[in-house]
Amino acid sequence: MKNKKSMTLSINFLVIMIIMVVLFGFGIYLFTTVFNETTKMDQDIHNKERDRLNMLMDDGALVTVLDPQQNSDKDPLRFPIGITNENSEGDSNNFKIVIDSCKFTSDDGTHNDNDCKDSDVYQIALDASSGFDIKNNERVFRLLLVIPQDQGGFYSIVLHVERKEGTQLDWKDYGKNQMIWVTVP
Repeated sequence: MKNKKSMTLSINFLVIMIIMVVLFGFGIYLFTTVFNETTKMDQDIHNKERDRLNMLMDDGALVTVLDPQQNSDKDPLRFPIGITNENSEGDSNNFKIVIDSCKFTSDDGTHNDNDCKDSDVYQIALDASSGFDIKNNERVFRLLLVIPQDQGGFYSIVLHVERKEGTQLDWKDYGKNQMIWVTVP
């Protein structure tokens, strides 16, 4: 009789342990899914940003950049970029975003000797620096992320968009140079 009770207790313990392991696994899965979606959302262009870019591009701008947006002090600064492919010779063209210069000046007025684009201060999401296709009369949106350094200061960034038409091998400037200035607290 004692053996039967101990066997029942052991089986109950195993069942409870299996249920706990399943619940723990489900909790880990749920946490990682929510965390990954939040990270992914931060690297996408939001609908409000897309609407503002469309409004600016409706006025005839080929390339436009929105003012920086930042959620908290150490989060990357977000610069949504809109590009319209107009006056194209073919059905689509290849475009890329080129950072011409990026300078950082600290709050005490000292300049950083290194060009901030050499120290990986910026990141262009969605393969914007290696090139991407845009169909004729289509708008495409990309995101420039600037990761602020620890100290407060001032960033000045100059960028431009280049387009390669048809079978041409060389890139040509497209639209005007875009200048971005931002103060980091």
